[in-house]
Amino acid sequence: MLFKKLGFHAYALLALALLLPLVCGCGGGGGTPSPLSIQNAQVIVPSNVREGKGGAITVSADVTSPYAISYVRATVASSTSSETKDLALGAGVNYSENFIVPDFPSVTPQTKTYTVTIAARDAEGNTSSTSSSFQVSSIESPEPRP
Repeated sequence: MLFKKLGFHAYALLALALLLPLVCGCGGGGGTPSPLSIQNAQVIVPSNVREGKGGAITVSADVTSPYAISYVRATVASSTSSETKDLALGAGVNYSENFIVPDFPSVTPQTKTYTVTIAARDAEGNTSSTSSSFQVSSIESPEPRP
């Protein structure tokens, strides 16, 4: 009979092998999601900016975490420029800041795409980010005369 031939240590190892997966779990889905959350991200782009005349845009988002927020910052980037600013805490959990988009003159009609990335970090080192984009049409300017 099998049970009489095995010693105590063999039974202990067998029990450990059978119970270990139940106690430790399967390892599964890659950990818990970050408690840091960016929601209601907005980029307000007035029509004068979209038409290439330049002006201020507003970047805002609601950022929450059970831990203190270390930073919330945004980067507004195009193919020719990039600017990063910390967003200021306003009412409740809303962070926002204005960015200036320059005029976009061109002798031929063109479009420039701006990408806005909002990134946040809390005191526990959790990070989160979100991105969106908008387009600006050029202002047609006459060619310079020789």
